[in-house]
Amino acid sequence: MKKGLLSILLISILLLSLCGCADSSFDTEPITTTEETTTTEITEPEDDEIFPTESTEVTKPVTPVKENFMAGSLIFSGAEVCYSYVAPINGVYRFDFDINSIENNYKFILSNEKDEVLIETQYNYCNDGGVSCSLSENETYYINIIQLEGEPEYSVKIGVPEKTKQISGDTFSGKLSYIDKCDSFTFKPQLDGIYRFDFDTTNVNYNYRFEMYTPKQESVCDVNYNCNNNGVSAYLYSEIEYTIYVSQKEGLPEYEISIGIPKEKTAVKNGIFSGKINYIDQRDLYSYKLSKGEYQVQFKNINSNSEVKIRVLSAKQENIFERSSTTDIVSFNVETGGVYEIQVEQRYGYTDYDIVFTKV
Repeated sequence: MKKGLLSILLISILLLSLCGCADSSFDTEPITTTEETTTTEITEPEDDEIFPTESTEVTKPVTPVKENFMAGSLIFSGAEVCYSYVAPINGVYRFDFDINSIENNYKFILSNEKDEVLIETQYNYCNDGGVSCSLSENETYYINIIQLEGEPEYSVKIGVPEKTKQISGDTFSGKLSYIDKCDSFTFKPQLDGIYRFDFDTTNVNYNYRFEMYTPKQESVCDVNYNCNNNGVSAYLYSEIEYTIYVSQKEGLPEYEISIGIPKEKTAVKNGIFSGKINYIDQRDLYSYKLSKGEYQVQFKNINSNSEVKIRVLSAKQENIFERSSTTDIVSFNVETGGVYEIQVEQRYGYTDYDIVFTKV
């Protein structure tokens, strides 16, 4: 009996313990954890939106050339200066170099606005101290001078061509003041005939070139001045304007060129042809009416160290008589009467002359 009561008591105590635990669990509130999530929105740039970028290109300062002269110092390795130059006229320009010491050196580069290199050279490589180049009027050119050896102090002088001049009168002159300089002139003859261009210079050791062209660039003459060739003759036409070029060859000469100009044809009635030979290849023209028959010719007042030639031409330019001056009396026959052209031509020397025709 006691054992039965003890068992009931133990069961009761166990049930009470279980109930207490259950109540305790129901009295406790659950813990809720909330996790926050942060979202970053990325905006894509539109197609036409431009973002500025930092440029790595370095712009070099450009100095305009003043009074056709440049000078400065290149005091560190690779030093470079840049100049701009606007050509005032078409023609051949000269860039003459100088330096403080031949142990130094610099590079010279000439380019156009299209960045095309026209000249690239070094000071030490220029045996004549510079370079020449044809430039166009009102075009801008760029000159870069770059250090190569040492610390050069440089100077560059620009020789500028002159404008074309119109020849008036019987002389023209000029000065070839830099290497490769070329002076240009225009000449419009007043008459058809043989013209003489006699050259002179301030120094016989200097030399220059003389060229003449038609408007179609056809060469009329091309000769160099020297002590053995001091002029040139050419038959020119009055309806053509010719271009003459005088260009430097040796030294820097001053020059003067004299023009022998033919005279108009003179009509003669008394059979006496009088004149004066002033230049090489001079040819004086006369017209004279001859009748059929024999004529004697006598040369008078001609210097002993000079000689002229006479020529008689028909209306068809047929040569019926030709003779150099002589102390003898000579003769010729005329088959057909009419007006003939009489030419008196210089052979050598300069002289007055009188040539007399006498009908026999």
